[in-house]
Amino acid sequence: MTETVTTHEAGQPGLSHVTILNFTGCTNSWHVTTVTAGTLTIEASNGEMKSSGARVEMTRLGVKCFYETSGTKVGTVTGGSPATLHIEASLPIGSGSSGLCGTSNAKWEGNYVTTHPLHLDNN
Repeated sequence: MTETVTTHEAGQPGLSHVTILNFTGCTNSWHVTTVTAGTLTIEASNGEMKSSGARVEMTRLGVKCFYETSGTKVGTVTGGSPATLHIEASLPIGSGSSGLCGTSNAKWEGNYVTTHPLHLDNN
């Protein structure tokens, strides 16, 4: 994941535009492609992250499922140089998905290390 912090005011969540979002190690032969990386907001007091505008395509055996975020809580951040993003999220199914995808959310878990330092009020 590569991000650029674009706004950060005292007492307000920071806003980062994500420029690269890659998925590896997916289970059950799923292939995941980022359609739109979106933005992250990070609450400086507790490191809580929310994602908006991200859209990913998950493909398996020719079936395409899309998942999107809209203010979706995706995890927490441990600040530092580099910082670590701890992802534990449930992504809602998006428009354009095959009927074979069902209506369930997709599980997203993992840890990402940032390419830039990020310091929070809590660490």
